[in-house]
Amino acid sequence: MRRFLQRVAFVYHASYARTVSGVPIDPSRADEILAFLLDRKLIRRRDVYRPIPASYQNLLRVHTPAYLESLQDPATLAAIFGAPVPPDEVQGILDLQRLSVGGTIQATRLVLGRTARIAVNLKGGLHHASPERGMGFCMFNDIAVAIRRLRAAPRSFAGPVLVIDLDLHDGNGTRIAFADDPSVHTFSIHNRTWDDRPAAAATSLALGEGVSDEMYLAALRDALPPVLRAHKPGLVFYIAGCDPAADDHLGDWHITATAMLERDRFVVETVRAAGAPPLVIVPGGGYGPSAWRYSARFLGWLASGRVVEPPGDMELALGRFRPIAQQFAERAVAFGGMGRIRSTSGA
Repeated sequence: MRRFLQRVAFVYHASYARTVSGVPIDPSRADEILAFLLDRKLIRRRDVYRPIPASYQNLLRVHTPAYLESLQDPATLAAIFGAPVPPDEVQGILDLQRLSVGGTIQATRLVLGRTARIAVNLKGGLHHASPERGMGFCMFNDIAVAIRRLRAAPRSFAGPVLVIDLDLHDGNGTRIAFADDPSVHTFSIHNRTWDDRPAAAATSLALGEGVSDEMYLAALRDALPPVLRAHKPGLVFYIAGCDPAADDHLGDWHITATAMLERDRFVVETVRAAGAPPLVIVPGGGYGPSAWRYSARFLGWLASGRVVEPPGDMELALGRFRPIAQQFAERAVAFGGMGRIRSTSGA
């Protein structure tokens, strides 16, 4: 297990910290995770790579031209984010979400190029965006775009793909995007189903509200292994959402920190037992100042094989770790990129 966990790459950009008005996401979540991992020496600087924004051509592999054009309409953005978006923030939000998509593309390239066995994009999991519509803070579906781009590449990956979505909310957009494609199985455990249209290969489990550790972990243990055995994926995406946690600001479940880590470890270990296909991880949802700690704890274990607790005091975390991430970002800009892949690679 330890040997398996050591080969982990991370995708990060300083612009992941962009603030979106009215959206209760901690903009510094990626900064805090990365700085914790570096400060505790759980990862090395050379393990971190910088993405570039997804191209319009790649967005079109999933999203319709009419939908992409509609993103210039304030009413469309208001529907996606649940409130009007200030005009001076529109371009920044578009850039941020294109960069998030580019990060997941980059992570996919890293694992399929055998740079790492596992790659983590620290800003991804936009699973509500379907080909014709955005919702739930998601304008573009990063995983769907990464898969479609992969299929279209000159030496394309044609094997089965499994998307494991353990965000609190339904992975409806990804399921809709691949509704007619049996080679992509979407697996989602969530509180409520957002869209019940049938799909060729999907597992959709709605557990309702007030879910406990025992119910959550039992559902996962019962449902995931048979899907892996039957689908035999050559590539796995995992949305390790933090919003099932009991202290999440938008959540309605009661999952403890212990069970959150147990969930994440179970997914990784079950994927490994199924032949250890390449694995791409994205953080998904998580709302409130503590969301980053769930990801940090899991990713620290993933990279090092040991559990290291993030600091409990948020002020300590902000004061101590954010400057480390900022210095890292500044050095990356100064030297033209992070790690061995430069930002000139196409997305």
